[in-house]
Amino acid sequence: MWDQKITQTALGNMIGMEQSSVGKRLRGERGWSIANLLATARALNTTVAYLVGEVDDPECTPSDLNREPTD
Repeated sequence: MWDQKITQTALGNMIGMEQSSVGKRLRGERGWSIANLLATARALNTTVAYLVGEVDDPECTPSDLNREPTD
């Protein structure tokens, strides 16, 4: 969100949520539903895995998650 210079208001508009609700979720005061995480990932052109810290690459695709690690 910050890398793409998207405000809380703009993200809220993209996912159908008020800015105050986005802010509370970003601060950890409220939890994210699966539907909201999916909508946010689509809006930010990334994956839920990136949003929840499972991967470090914001451009990681779901197929990347199934690959075996290479040494």
